[in-house]
Amino acid sequence: MFNTKPAELDHLGQAIARVHLALENEEIDSDKYKLLLDRLVTLNSLKEDNSRAKLSGDVKATILANLAGIVILMNHERAHVITTKALSFLPKLAR
Repeated sequence: MFNTKPAELDHLGQAIARVHLALENEEIDSDKYKLLLDRLVTLNSLKEDNSRAKLSGDVKATILANLAGIVILMNHERAHVITTKALSFLPKLAR
């Protein structure tokens, strides 16, 4: 559903496939083979650059700290519920 790839990556993958096909038709010791290999290296580096960037350690630590805080707060609220009986023992201020 959310894993849609941009059209650029699809075109890049097609270009890599075309270079692979061209490499199969060339002799290994020819100059054109070396040129195709250089293009393949360039295309693969472009593909890696366009891939999703990984999260840094700082961002991961911030996310984990926020989630831990939420979990701690929710557990505290679940364990320390103010019931209606407890409220009746408090002095009434609005008389």
